[in-house]
Amino acid sequence: MLESKLENFVFTVMMAFVMVYAMICYNIALTIGGMRDAVLLDAFRKMMIMWPVAIILEMFVFEKPVIYLTQRLITPETPILLIILIRC
Repeated sequence: MLESKLENFVFTVMMAFVMVYAMICYNIALTIGGMRDAVLLDAFRKMMIMWPVAIILEMFVFEKPVIYLTQRLITPETPILLIILIRC
């Protein structure tokens, strides 16, 4: 598991950025019919709202249930696998 609250916050911010950006790009590309340069720039404009919402939801709503269910259902031998499953 992550050692401190700062590490938890930094990892949450990075994961939320990557996941939100990828999902926004995917949705815009589906809407306009393909991946273009404009998709990448348009996604950054839309992230200003969605990225903070994803961070808040992860830290205050979904973190504890996900940790509980992951530890209950999966018992891997390697701790890095457990971290990846909890955070993704």
